[in-house]
Amino acid sequence: MKTIPNFIIVISTIVCVCICCTYSDKQNCSMNDSPKTISQLKQEILETGDTSAYYDLTIQLMEYKFGDDDLLPYALIMANKYNYTQAYFDVFDCLTAKYSSDIGQIDSLTAQLAIKYLLIASEKGHWQASEIVESHSITKACDNNIRQLNKIFQ
Repeated sequence: MKTIPNFIIVISTIVCVCICCTYSDKQNCSMNDSPKTISQLKQEILETGDTSAYYDLTIQLMEYKFGDDDLLPYALIMANKYNYTQAYFDVFDCLTAKYSSDIGQIDSLTAQLAIKYLLIASEKGHWQASEIVESHSITKACDNNIRQLNKIFQ
């Protein structure tokens, strides 16, 4: 007779542990989590230029601190292949992020590329890019893109 109550206690303990573990796992999930894996999102971007997949990827990379290095190739693809406005700004952001604390360290070719993508984003109506371009008088005609970046990141 004692084995049945012990069995019930063991089963009850196992059920409680399972419930607690399940609850704990849900607590660690982010509300920003996509139902798709990062690999699936990257594949959708490459194959179809899915803007929702791109948005989800940017959120996932920010959430889990993978960084700009992981986003840059997909931002370039979304900008160049699919002409996606947000991606033009993201290219600018990725190219300058590593230097934002000391933008003077950026090389002239990277600075030129960053300014180019910022201006395209602005021309396409990206509000943040437009605000930066207007408030810092950023132009294509400037020979010194590093100086223009210095104005932005002062």
